[in-house]
Amino acid sequence: VNNKIDKQEALNFIYTKYDIPRDSFLIGYVGRLVDYKKVDFLIDCFIELKKQNISTPIFLAIFGDGDSKYINNLNKYIEKNELKTQIKLFGFSYDPNVIISGLDLLVACSPRDAFGRSIVEAMLQETPVLAASAGGHLEIIENGITGILYEPNNCSDFNDKLTQLILNQDKSKLTINAYSMAHNKFSSKT
Repeated sequence: VNNKIDKQEALNFIYTKYDIPRDSFLIGYVGRLVDYKKVDFLIDCFIELKKQNISTPIFLAIFGDGDSKYINNLNKYIEKNELKTQIKLFGFSYDPNVIISGLDLLVACSPRDAFGRSIVEAMLQETPVLAASAGGHLEIIENGITGILYEPNNCSDFNDKLTQLILNQDKSKLTINAYSMAHNKFSSKT
C-alpha cells in the first residue's frame, strides 16, 4: 500500500482503540511474535533504559501473533520486570498501516530477517525506523539517511540510538529520505 495515512488520525485511532498513555513517545513492533524476531531483546533493552531515568515517557506497543509459548513468556517477562505500564502486547491488528503511521518509531530487532516488509511500510508512512544492522535490513536502510541501524543484540547501542531519536525532535529529513527511497524502490507499482 502506498497511500499515506494522516499521522494524527492514526494516533487518535491508536489512543481510542488501545490503552496507551497519551504523553508517551510511542515505539512499536509490528510483526510475527517468534523467538528469532528478538522481541525479548526489546524488553531487555527497556529494563536497561528504565535504569537511565530518561525524562521522556516511553511506551512500547507490540502488535502481532505467533508462537503462543513465546507470547506467554513475553507477557510473564513484562510482568516480572514491572513493565506493564510501559510495554503491552496487543495481538494481531487488521490495521497495520494505521498502527505504523501513528508510531513515533518502528523497531525491527531480528538479526535474521530476509526482508523487513514492516520497515518499508513504515518508510511509506514516514515513520522513522530503528533496526538491527543485519540481514535484509541492510538492503533497505542506509544508516543515518533512511533509518537508523544498531549493532544486533547490543542493548547499549540500541538504547543510545533510541535516546538520540527521542531527543531529536526533527526527524523529517530521515523520514522524507526513507519515503522517497521506499516509494521509488519498493512501491506496489515498482
